Amino acid sequence: MQLRPPIEPMLARTLPALPPPAELARYSLEAKSDGHRLITFTGSEGVLLQTRRGADATGAFPDIARASAGLGELVLDGELVVPHQGRLDFPLLQRRARHTGSGAEAMAAQFPAAVVVFDLLEAEGTVLLNQPYVERRALLEGLFDRGVLGPPWSCARPQTTPPPRPSGSPPTGGTWGLRACASSPNHPDTARASEGGASCARSRAPKASPPG
Repeated sequence: MQLRPPIEPMLARTLPALPPPAELARYSLEAKSDGHRLITFTGSEGVLLQTRRGADATGAFPDIARASAGLGELVLDGELVVPHQGRLDFPLLQRRARHTGSGAEAMAAQFPAAVVVFDLLEAEGTVLLNQPYVERRALLEGLFDRGVLGPPWSCARPQTTPPPRPSGSPPTGGTWGLRACASSPNHPDTARASEGGASCARSRAPKASPPG
């Protein structure tokens, strides 16, 4: 594995509105999950689950750590969620994050977590940070198509147009929003997202520690 934790994920900044339709056509849109950012490192050296701020969450989510074992040399970027009673339960996710050891195992048995994956940063020793998003996306979807990734992993499937904003509380729970990633090969490190009607942009690759 070339990338070493912790790495700094791409972060969003708020904009007043989504880009106009002509420009938005250059982006791949995804529904935003209500969870915690999670970068998963898995390979011959073991599994490590990294939070947005670089903390090690492996001990708090042993169910996801076990599911990650044996996947090969991968670094995955996604959103950690806890489905519960037909929705994504963010407070329950926060409760799970506070437990380790036997407490984490008990919580995992009662409230299993899942990961919505939206990017592939490294695969089998090849760092993909400088490849266009469309190429990384195709490789990521291939992992699901070949059965390498499956539950509790899911792939946030892109859309070409924004879905209608739901009335009241969305079925996924939490804040309604979109994640939009630049699909043009000429913009490999650009991604955009919208939350609650305001859009966010991020325009750099994650910062990575050099190989050790």
